[in-house]
Amino acid sequence: MFWKIYSIFIAVICVMTLYYSFTLLDVVWVLLAIIACIGVYGYGAKKKLFIESFWKVYFIFYVIIDQIYNWIVVPKIDAKGFSLQSLIGLLFFIPIYIGLYLYSYKNSNINEKITE
Repeated sequence: MFWKIYSIFIAVICVMTLYYSFTLLDVVWVLLAIIACIGVYGYGAKKKLFIESFWKVYFIFYVIIDQIYNWIVVPKIDAKGFSLQSLIGLLFFIPIYIGLYLYSYKNSNINEKITE
C-alpha cells in the first residue's frame, strides 16, 4: 500500500512542479519521473507493467540521468550550486530508486504469476 500511495504522491508533486518552471528540461525530467512512478506503482500493486527487461534498463538509465540532472544540471542553471533544497529533494526520491530496483530485479514472482 505504501508504494502505491507514494508513487501517486510523487507523480502529482512532479506534475505540480511544472506550474513553477515549464522549460523543456523540466518537462523531460517530469516525464522520466512519472515513468519511474509507474514502475513503483506496479511494484506496489504487484502487477506486471511493460516487460521485465524494460524496467531493468530503465532503472539504470533513470538513476544515472536523475543524478546528472540533480548534481550537474540544476546547480548550473540555478547558479547557486548545491543547496539544502537539492539534498532534501534527493532524499525524497530515494524510495523511488528502491521501489524501481525491487520492481526491476527482485520481482520474479509477479512475472511468473502473470505468465502462468
